[in-house]
Amino acid sequence: MMPDEGVLDGQQCSDIESPPLQTCLQDITKLGKIMDELQEIVDASRIPSSILFSPPDPGEEYTGKRADSCNLSTADILRAAVAKFTSFPMDSHVFCKYMNSEEVRKNVHCVELLLAAVDMAETGKLMEALAVLDRNKITHNSGNPIEVTAFYFSGALRDRIHQQTLPTQKGSDSFLNCVMNYLQETTIDYAPPILAQHQMVPFCQIQQICSGKIIEEHVETASRIHVIDLAIRCGLQWVVLMQALAGRHKHPVKLLKITAIGNLSEESIENTGERLELFARSLNLPFKFKMIMSSEIDVLNEGLFGKEEGESVIVCAQFVLRTWIPWPDKLDALMAMIKRINPCVMVVNEVNWDFSSLSLFSRFKEALFYFGSYFDCLNDCMDREDNNRMIFELMFLGQAINIIMQDGEERTYTNINMAAWRVQFAQFGMVEMDLSEDCLYQADLVKNNFKCGSSCTIGMDGKSLIVGWKGVPMHLVSAWRFQ
Repeated sequence: MMPDEGVLDGQQCSDIESPPLQTCLQDITKLGKIMDELQEIVDASRIPSSILFSPPDPGEEYTGKRADSCNLSTADILRAAVAKFTSFPMDSHVFCKYMNSEEVRKNVHCVELLLAAVDMAETGKLMEALAVLDRNKITHNSGNPIEVTAFYFSGALRDRIHQQTLPTQKGSDSFLNCVMNYLQETTIDYAPPILAQHQMVPFCQIQQICSGKIIEEHVETASRIHVIDLAIRCGLQWVVLMQALAGRHKHPVKLLKITAIGNLSEESIENTGERLELFARSLNLPFKFKMIMSSEIDVLNEGLFGKEEGESVIVCAQFVLRTWIPWPDKLDALMAMIKRINPCVMVVNEVNWDFSSLSLFSRFKEALFYFGSYFDCLNDCMDREDNNRMIFELMFLGQAINIIMQDGEERTYTNINMAAWRVQFAQFGMVEMDLSEDCLYQADLVKNNFKCGSSCTIGMDGKSLIVGWKGVPMHLVSAWRFQ
């Protein structure tokens, strides 16, 4: 599907030039350790200027098609296993591979055992479920993506069963607890795995270029820009936008202000602010960073953000709204506050997959496809021996799988797909906005800059961009305004 908005013409794009970043960075190399951290972030976020700022050929049509592959993807194996488990016919090309490949049959059987185990666990046959899990005999997080997927999902399901059968020993030697102990004992620094994943896996950079382009187009002539970030984390998402704003000559920026909301590590957010301030200084970009710490999102009010006359306000929500889905009152309060602020655009990045079912089997099956595809992506984009990949899998994907397997308050967040978000946002009086063709084109260029980019899917769901892997829709980028 094509958006209605036209391509930026050459005159518009000529107003955006990539600043001499390396020269700027040399001026602040004496700032010690924090400068080293800044350099890592800049390197991880640097996208060639030819990708960032080149308009598409007017005669070139955008498509979101993926390259054909002669090999079965992890999602193909999962579909075959679900079909076999539920007595549905397999796709013909998968069935042919299944009949002629011992490895394919082995992988399908591995997933079948997982499905049988979770089906038994949901119906209360806990000991039988454990016995089925024992038959898989996967005891390490290496091997092909199906084996890695089975390792983490088996561990998460075992944890759930042990919590029900041994409540007094809950968490003592659980799968997740063993992971956390390992990470603590080896004093892991989480920044390198995040940066490595950012550099080698296309998802983050595609979402960042799209989010940055959405914001840039909505503040094209604004001189005072105020970004409210609901989950700033390490701040990687703002480097590209800051470069673009610093290169504006026709409408120079008088002030870029970023307000970050946090509820956990104040020190971590302060460090992020310092890095961004140094980067802004290197670009000669007027910049101000503000932090608002609050343990309860529903007690925030718009007065805390210090909105000033003449500011163009943007709200950015990256993988954070899902954390309030289990608490609808808090989500309602947050969205009502944002509506009163009345931003010119709200940019939303989320997982485009539904793990919200109350049925354990349904939730387990859906999660298999998302995380299985993510492990498939890591397998293609990063070396198996890469320590950063192992830590990323353990700390981020492994934890997420454990959370999804929980019930009640222990499931601290959930995910819903684009269709469900549209229903949610309609209740808040929000209207979905078109993404420009230039935004989509640049996303495609970023994708193709990765060695594994041919397996990455870029397409549209209505007016929102969907980033996927081998045809599986993984993440969404969308823009919204309040009526």
